[in-house]
Amino acid sequence: MNAESTSVLIVGGGQSPGRARLQTIAKGYDRIIAADGGLKTLLRADLMSAAVTGDFDSVSDESLQWVPAGRRHHNPDQSTTDLEKAMLLALATGADRLGLACATGGRIDHTINAISMMKRYKPRADIVLYDAHGEARLASPPEVELEGQVGDFVSLVPAPVARRLWSEGLRYPLEGLDLELGGRDGISNELTGTRARIRFESGSLLVYRRLA
Repeated sequence: MNAESTSVLIVGGGQSPGRARLQTIAKGYDRIIAADGGLKTLLRADLMSAAVTGDFDSVSDESLQWVPAGRRHHNPDQSTTDLEKAMLLALATGADRLGLACATGGRIDHTINAISMMKRYKPRADIVLYDAHGEARLASPPEVELEGQVGDFVSLVPAPVARRLWSEGLRYPLEGLDLELGGRDGISNELTGTRARIRFESGSLLVYRRLA
């Protein structure tokens, strides 16, 4: 990241990772944008949103009063989800690092949509997806490096395919394996040190690190 890099945490209306974890995640970002009903979650966590956007079908007028009128971006477009509206707003304001929280759990379609949005906007920003247990990044060839603690669980999910994977620093090594959605995947591997490296020749890979 360069000196002009800016980061935005987007908080959706899905399952919260918990008040304390959300507060910890928020410390790593310059500002927060609420996606519609995500504003209620922020208020419960004593976090202030720099802006809120969406079709406003899941947020009360009372909650909206906590955001200045000029930062309430009502967007009734039904061809985009509230999460995507928030991502587009963040990108339009110059963000190149996005965090997605409260975008998983509860409804499987919301979780899949969040991963789809990661793939769609990866060329424009570094994106991390958080849940109550860990975080996920979408990796592209030729390699991805992980940092964590010994014993952290790592899952490698092809999105939808990743070819010729090799790994260093994982309990169950990958040696030229192909992973494909609906075929072979790499669920619940484990860090043997504080760093690991995964190389692959082609495709896309969702790398999820679950905290030990």
